[in-house]
Amino acid sequence: MSQWTEWQLQKFQILFEKYAKKKRDNTNNELKLFIKENSLREITKKLGPVISEKQLKELMYQYDSSCQGSLDFEDFCVFIGDYLLTLNEARQKAIDYYEKMMKKRDLNERDSSDLENEDIEEEITLFFERFPELDDYLNALCLYNHDDILVDEIDNDEELIVNDPNVLKRKFQVRIYSAINIEQFFRIKYRENVGIEYGSLDPFVKVTLAGESKETTVLIGATKPLWNQDLIFSIIVPPGEIQDIQSWVETQSFYFELYDFNSHGIVSHTELLATGSIPLSQVLYSTKKTVMIDLLMHTSMDEFEISKPVYLEILLEDLTAEKWSWAKVRDKYTYPEEVWINKYLPKLKYDLENEVFERNNDNRKVVETKDDLEIESIELDTVFGYYQSVCSNLYSVFKNRMFSVIGLNENNNFVFLPCLLTPISYVYKTKEEIARFVSLIPSSTDILPISDESRNILSSFSAINISKLYYYIPNESSAIQFYSTSITPYNTDSFFRQFNSPNTILFKKRASLFEHCMILCDLFLGIGLDAYVAIGKLKHRQYMWVIVIDNSGGTSQSEVKLKLFLKNNKLYNVTKFANYNNLLEEYKYRCKVKVTHWNAMTGQSFVDGDENKFQCKNIVSLFNHKNIFFNIQRSENFSRSIFSWNLNDNTKWMPFLSQDNTFGEIKCSYHNRILYCKTFSSKSNIEEEYTLLSTLMKLIILYRRHFLFIVDTEFYRPLCKHFQEKLENIEKIIRSNNKDTKKEFAYNLFSNINEYLPSRHYFQGGLYCFKDNNPNLILEELISMGHISNSIPNSLFVISSKVFQYAEGVKVVWIIIGYIYDINIYELL
Repeated sequence: MSQWTEWQLQKFQILFEKYAKKKRDNTNNELKLFIKENSLREITKKLGPVISEKQLKELMYQYDSSCQGSLDFEDFCVFIGDYLLTLNEARQKAIDYYEKMMKKRDLNERDSSDLENEDIEEEITLFFERFPELDDYLNALCLYNHDDILVDEIDNDEELIVNDPNVLKRKFQVRIYSAINIEQFFRIKYRENVGIEYGSLDPFVKVTLAGESKETTVLIGATKPLWNQDLIFSIIVPPGEIQDIQSWVETQSFYFELYDFNSHGIVSHTELLATGSIPLSQVLYSTKKTVMIDLLMHTSMDEFEISKPVYLEILLEDLTAEKWSWAKVRDKYTYPEEVWINKYLPKLKYDLENEVFERNNDNRKVVETKDDLEIESIELDTVFGYYQSVCSNLYSVFKNRMFSVIGLNENNNFVFLPCLLTPISYVYKTKEEIARFVSLIPSSTDILPISDESRNILSSFSAINISKLYYYIPNESSAIQFYSTSITPYNTDSFFRQFNSPNTILFKKRASLFEHCMILCDLFLGIGLDAYVAIGKLKHRQYMWVIVIDNSGGTSQSEVKLKLFLKNNKLYNVTKFANYNNLLEEYKYRCKVKVTHWNAMTGQSFVDGDENKFQCKNIVSLFNHKNIFFNIQRSENFSRSIFSWNLNDNTKWMPFLSQDNTFGEIKCSYHNRILYCKTFSSKSNIEEEYTLLSTLMKLIILYRRHFLFIVDTEFYRPLCKHFQEKLENIEKIIRSNNKDTKKEFAYNLFSNINEYLPSRHYFQGGLYCFKDNNPNLILEELISMGHISNSIPNSLFVISSKVFQYAEGVKVVWIIIGYIYDINIYELL
């Protein structure tokens, strides 16, 4: 399916979703969409001539790569492409035959006496009586015109600048239906003329897109809310060069925040219950205008897996006209390498020749002139020439994949991606310790770079529009909060930015998504693992993570899949499938290797084939410090049973550098200085902890006094001390990665606290994790979550914190914050 453009794939998916049925996949027990034999019959009937039952079964044997008797979307794309091309060939032959008959008719009309055979004259007459027009003949043969699917409608203008308001003005409708499983967040509420409700909520949803926020109405006393409310968003995508527009789209998301409203007290306030996000690109690339989603929301306790999953039922609809489909813009997207070649070719050639390989100076000759810089090769081809020859061939076959090869290092030099990696031996020697350490590096909130051409176009905008739309980025305070899910405000990155070395990253204490993956892969390589940085897609956005391939043995799941595969199907003979031998070999290979996906942002690991699958499913390339491997398989989806992880198979993974390359070894683009080895402290620094806690208390008092006009803020110290003791071993429990231990800790954390509470008092609060001990940033995030705004009379605040320090000054702060109040106070309200 990689040979098709995004616009063509949309056409295929509309047809696929119309006829597909839900079926449980035998290999992983998941419900997926498949095209079965009956649906395939309906599709072929709609597109062309009716085919027989035998032909249908032969088509299934030919195109079903999973050998299960049904086609998934990737199989369907291959089938429908071949089928439509076959129909087009038959249609062209029919057109040629009709034109041939027209010539015979014209010849007969000019000189009917020359026609020797009267039977031929009668044949021509009957033919045109039955088919007076060409369309009549084609329709009778069921050879319809499908150029709307096969023809690429994208205008490839040279400037690649998009400023058409019809394309850039987008209007979205967000319909909030309901929230599921929020009754677990029950609160004690007081209702006038009713009294006290001990298990109630007043929920509402706040939706944010590109800096614009809208809210639903508050449903009073609804633990199973049903809003059925529409929120309309109208945005303008900033005009400019196509690569800048696409980068902007990939950084934007619909952010959903579920709040509980509390009107009691001096000032009404809200409390954040759960959050979730949907990338803007997922809606723009939707094959149907309406996207119905059960959005999985995330809470601060997801790390411990003790609560039921919270879902938000929503409907997203792009109200922009179909002819301005964003897929057309995506198909014009210029990749970073193309932009650099067009704009910085001399520097690109020079950097690749001098910054990538450890080469003998006798093998090349550098000629530098005042006007330009030329690199000539004597015994070897130039590095740039080799790069172009490889990538041009790849892009001619795989139109829809971005094979990243070049990046910018911290010295602003163009280098191959393997130059950004090197094995680093460090104080941490286990995968879990390393992953936890890297995940605690805060995310960077840098503005993505844009070209001068885009800036000139943006200068025509008002200052308000530019600041609201183009420069909208998440707050720095949210960058220090630890997310236990890969769907975060930082789940994308741009290859146009510079990538820092591990030393610079740890000095700045900030890293982008790609930089997180770089340092994680470096440390994995340092302990002898076969590790790679993976580049793929997450919900239509570029994403990076780390993969470790272990050849010591596969998983039990692989053996189960092999047994299921060998079990013969009742309707089909498995051995007759065209892909049987390839699939059998792949299953056997997976029984020998174990592939683990590591999310560098969260430290979580996902074993390929297990039930707890990684959210990413599409992969384009892998690279380590030695080479880059391009995925040249038919599909990018590595959850498919036919997908191969055998990097030694050149028919599945194409190495960028061949084994017989004459350029030499790749050199690292930065000095591999030995990192400082400050060991992890299981006990937090008492002085630092006291300073943080006392500063937070003072800031809370000042905020409530000057912004909420609440003069007195008191803290309930007995419960603060209790939670302080509970947090002592929390980081060791997290690092153990034992689910049962983490669940037991979470259950015990807020249980048995009644002995510390006065009679008829109620505690309400939560546990949060931060990647920095900056009290101002922590306070800002706590305010945004609504934990500081409680104004119920006589309520007492509870706050406890523990600071744990890893190597290189990387810190993690665990905070319990909440408040207690007298239930009897409601009687006085």
